[in-house]
Amino acid sequence: RGFGTMVIRRLISRAVELGWSQVKVSDIYEFNHASRALFEGLGFESVEATRHGRSYVLRLDASERQRPSTGRR
Repeated sequence: RGFGTMVIRRLISRAVELGWSQVKVSDIYEFNHASRALFEGLGFESVEATRHGRSYVLRLDASERQRPSTGRR
């Protein structure tokens, strides 16, 4: 449990290292509540409807977003 969160956080960190302005998820199926919650919990925003669900974007410009929490205690 939590492996998906760890992987997505690492992806976000790598994107920042590479200077990317955003990370986009092309399609999360409407019925996939767990994936939608994972991405939304990490700060991704739903940006458009797709054939099967929604696409999501995380803007990496620090002035446009809040940093996702690490979940550590």
